[in-house]
Amino acid sequence: MTMPSLPAQGSTSWMPWATGVQDAASQVKDGRLTDTSLRAAYERRPAPLDGTHVYGYGDSFLAELGNFPAEQGIIPVVANRVGAAGYTNGALAGSTLAHALAMLVDGAAIWTPGTRGLVLIKAVINSVINLAAADDIQEKIGIAEALRAMICMIRAATWVNEDVTANQVLSIGQWSASSPPTVRGGSIVKSVVEGATVTITTTAHEIDLMLLTFPGTTAGSPFSVTVNGDYHGSGTTVGQAAPSASNGYHHMTYRVTGLTGTSTVVLTHGAGTGELFYDGYLEASPTPPGVVVCLDSVPAAAGLEINGAGTNRTAANLEAYNAIIAQGCSEFDDLVRVADPRPRFNNANGRATDLLHPSAIGAANYADAIYSQAVLLPASAGLLP
Repeated sequence: MTMPSLPAQGSTSWMPWATGVQDAASQVKDGRLTDTSLRAAYERRPAPLDGTHVYGYGDSFLAELGNFPAEQGIIPVVANRVGAAGYTNGALAGSTLAHALAMLVDGAAIWTPGTRGLVLIKAVINSVINLAAADDIQEKIGIAEALRAMICMIRAATWVNEDVTANQVLSIGQWSASSPPTVRGGSIVKSVVEGATVTITTTAHEIDLMLLTFPGTTAGSPFSVTVNGDYHGSGTTVGQAAPSASNGYHHMTYRVTGLTGTSTVVLTHGAGTGELFYDGYLEASPTPPGVVVCLDSVPAAAGLEINGAGTNRTAANLEAYNAIIAQGCSEFDDLVRVADPRPRFNNANGRATDLLHPSAIGAANYADAIYSQAVLLPASAGLLP
């Protein structure tokens, strides 16, 4: 998938399906939108998504925190416009992508692998406004891994646990049970033995190995992967986690794509005695759902510095995070789309009084950007129940 070249935030140039939300004259009265051009953004419009269920993961922008009536929140508006049968909002104030990923993994998930629907993700801003400058470089690495793992989970048909023996074999005496607080089912295995292996036999067209990654240089291990005896690739679980992760680590995936027939995939612990954690693998769904990942509009300096100034709390740095998110989504097919509210977002009327969170007008801009990508999802998205 290739990201289109888009105009800068606040530009009046936009795409032909836009609904005219950016008018500076738009007003909100008694919590209701009164401008007719803005009101169009809230109208339900028949779409190929009729009857689906909308799921949302993200931060306070999606969480409907009371800046306006709940029905004017981003997720309810998108659900209404696409004619959804309903929606489930799993967004939480303060969330980053690492937090959203943890929701999927630790049993608090609103999403179940294999479930059809339209999934919305927006969780960039807190990586900028809540973290210290010293954590910025590591956070950028970590959110890329968290986003990849999250999308892989959403696109999965099944998650095969690490203790299932029917089609995977762990090298004898080289793996032991471990129980970090955020893993599927509360269990995982680890190895500190160079050359320890997991051998998987699968007929899936794609599997995603579920590993744990850690920040910094502690713990973790290099690893390699073969498919049918041929070298496929390698990686490391060292230094791939976002500092914003709730437990100091989170899941990462190693994607094995393009499989045909019956394949044998082997994961091998690399050199040294680092800890390689293995939490089973995902089998990709033949009909994965549609996913729309939303970038963030750029607040004025006062909004970016709502928790204090910092060299990382700048417009340029937020744009760097947006670029990482867009690039991460480009690793997938056209069932994963990027929504960009920036071209039509106006800070003068799009922000609440804290100069950070969206006003009703700002939320309409976000919803419009998401909707515009949702209706471009191909029929193979498998959106209908």
